[in-house]
Amino acid sequence: MNFHSANFLMLVIGDIRIWKSAGRTLPEIENTHFCGFDDLNLEFLTQLNPDLILSSLMSSEFDLMDLVKRLDELDFVGRVRILTTPLPDVEIILSEVRFEHPCIDIDLIEMPPKSKLRGI
Repeated sequence: MNFHSANFLMLVIGDIRIWKSAGRTLPEIENTHFCGFDDLNLEFLTQLNPDLILSSLMSSEFDLMDLVKRLDELDFVGRVRILTTPLPDVEIILSEVRFEHPCIDIDLIEMPPKSKLRGI
């Protein structure tokens, strides 16, 4: 799938309520939608039908395992990419998630320590 395609749609899942209550606005990015973990339901996911879901490893409301469990319950079979700082053994985490949720194409994206990684 071409990330620059007009048909490519990304869903970013994060702490939207906290972000907005801090006076921040969500970025406006073409073909990108944002939602909180609590907003993630079958109707929303089916209507949006994202090509890729992007989230962080942990947030104040959920973590990686909560997210993939919910996506699995909603029969999502697409790609999920998780942003994280470097971890000691990424393969152990991925093996466990892939074993528990084999229909989800999951990978971790490790961000360098000096990069500005802010949760949404």
